[in-house]
Amino acid sequence: MTFAVLMGWVMSRVILGILFYLAITPIALILRLTKKDLLDMRLDPSAPSYWKHRTPDPASRTHCERQF
Repeated sequence: MTFAVLMGWVMSRVILGILFYLAITPIALILRLTKKDLLDMRLDPSAPSYWKHRTPDPASRTHCERQF
């Protein structure tokens, strides 16, 4: 039983490491090369505020029903 727990611990890290280097790293490199900013984190010194104004959703009974 101890061997199975140890193998599960090791293999999960190996699989997640492979997934990270084969999937997430190339995506990050492509986004950096194309200078994409998916989170809109660029600083604009001339901006008075970084607050994003949103229009409020109309409150209605159907909006509150079946939320999930």
